Amino acid sequence: MPTTTATLTLNTSEFSGGGTLTKSARVYKAAATDDISVVAASAYTDAKAHKVYIKNTSDTDVTSYLLVEMASNVILGRLYPGDWLFLPTDGTTDIKVSTSAANMYYEFAVFHEG
Repeated sequence: MPTTTATLTLNTSEFSGGGTLTKSARVYKAAATDDISVVAASAYTDAKAHKVYIKNTSDTDVTSYLLVEMASNVILGRLYPGDWLFLPTDGTTDIKVSTSAANMYYEFAVFHEG
């Protein structure tokens, strides 16, 4: 399976400290895995305008999916290969994903204040 990497580059004078920030992230799971933490509420300041991006980048069987959930098993939905979401969060709730099959790839980013 080919490996690709998503890259985010920010370059603006408004960015704290100026300059450029580049971060690449792609996750591979060799086996179906439950409750993978994407956002741990304890790591972020609450009552802020955080955003979460998650994409199923797998090119495996079209029936494989990422199950996205928050809090105590509140299911947000399934992301099939190629599906993505961009979700606002206030930083007070954990967000997790579970892979439904082996050999799955996904990517995520958390944009946060403070």
